[in-house]
Amino acid sequence: MKWTFLFTLLLINSLTYAQSPAFVQIAVYLNEPLPDKQALYIRGNHGMMGNWEHGKVRLAKKEPQLWSGIFLLSKGDNISFILDGGTPQKNFPGVDTFKHSVTKDTTIEINLESTLKVSNRSIPSGQKHKLPGTVPNG
Repeated sequence: MKWTFLFTLLLINSLTYAQSPAFVQIAVYLNEPLPDKQALYIRGNHGMMGNWEHGKVRLAKKEPQLWSGIFLLSKGDNISFILDGGTPQKNFPGVDTFKHSVTKDTTIEINLESTLKVSNRSIPSGQKHKLPGTVPNG
């Protein structure tokens, strides 16, 4: 009886954690604004990110050089995503696929050079990612 009770509590705790909501904000900073008629889109492995379909999820233009989106995900989700121009013909060359494990409300900041190649990225959880030819943030 005692073990059944402990097992049930452990199971409930793990299910609650896996289904707890978490807000993930993705902020993309550009060194130069995009042309007026061009937008920045995200596509990824989650329904909130378009299930890898081009042109489904457009980021919001907050400033001429800042695009952002907020996604309601679940703690425990492992997301992968890429930035693009909305169609297969408008993919940005050299942009990596980003990966992140959702454990809490998080902001993912991505800085793109004017050539739209990833220069660095920082994930507030303290993880630092080094890309070839770049220096990680602080």
